[in-house]
Amino acid sequence: MSDSLEPKVRESLRRYLKEVKNLPNESAKRSRFASLIGELFPGTSAITEYSHGVEKLIRITTPQGQKKGRADAY
Repeated sequence: MSDSLEPKVRESLRRYLKEVKNLPNESAKRSRFASLIGELFPGTSAITEYSHGVEKLIRITTPQGQKKGRADAY
C-alpha cells in the first residue's frame, strides 16, 4: 500500500483485505465493506449512499415471461 496513506487508513484497509478473504458469502462481504466505509468516512452519509445502490431489483424478459429479482441472482 502507498506510504502516502495515513497510518489509520492504511491499517483499516489492511485489516479489511485480510478479513474479507475469509468471509463466507456476498452478504457478509457487503456488510464488511459498509463497515470499512464507516471507518474511512466517519460522520458522513457515505454508508447511506452506498446502501442505496447495493441491492438493485431488476426485471428481465424471458421466453417464459417477465422475471424480477436482484441483479446478482441473474
